[in-house]
Amino acid sequence: MAKIKVEGIDGVIAELKKLEDRVGRIPKTQTVNALDLLDNGFLRKHSRFGSVQEFLEASGFGSDAVKAFDAIPKRKLNACVRKETEYKSWDDMVAEAAVEKLASDIGL
Repeated sequence: MAKIKVEGIDGVIAELKKLEDRVGRIPKTQTVNALDLLDNGFLRKHSRFGSVQEFLEASGFGSDAVKAFDAIPKRKLNACVRKETEYKSWDDMVAEAAVEKLASDIGL
C-alpha cells in the first residue's frame, strides 16, 4: 500500500479529493476474469508459485489447465488453494486479488 504524507487539514482534504477523483474514474461495474486477477505478482506474494499455470500444474491439473479451467471442479480448486496458500477457498483468493487490483487502480 502506498503511504501518503500530508500536513494539516488542507493537505488531508487535497489528498481525499485526489482519491475521490481516482475512484470516480473506475467503472461501477466490470467483468474481470478470475485468472486475470491472479497475476504473477499476486501469486508470488501469496503462494510459492510465479503464475497461475504453475499453480494449476503443481496442483495436478496438467499443462492445459488454464485452457480447460472451467472444467476443473471447484472443490478440487478449493483443496489446492487451502494446501498451497493462506486462503480457505478459491473464491476467497480471487476476492483478495480483486481488492488488491482495485487498491492498485486507485493508487493505494
